[in-house]
Amino acid sequence: MKIGFARQQYGRDRYDIQIDLADLPDILAEYGVDEAGYKRMPFSVRKKTLRFEAEIDAKTVYYEHELADAKAGDGRPTAAMAALKAEVPALRARRDALLAPYKAREPAPA
Repeated sequence: MKIGFARQQYGRDRYDIQIDLADLPDILAEYGVDEAGYKRMPFSVRKKTLRFEAEIDAKTVYYEHELADAKAGDGRPTAAMAALKAEVPALRARRDALLAPYKAREPAPA
């Protein structure tokens, strides 16, 4: 899965991220999904997880580029910055909700 952006005139500022299923176990480990959770996960959930990760990364980098431009210019936030400020946390929440059923379960106290 490849996601990215091209900004400024003629796409002078470009960014692409490419991740695939081989990266997924490492990504899932960051969020507490172990091998058993991975095995229970349908392909559609795996694909959505990859999409969320790529989208979150690309939008975070886009925000950083917009922020740098704003600091170099008049310092005012752009419309893109305002949209990303709400969008990225919402994407993270959707990703977390998607992964919640597959997270490693704590053993019951004895």
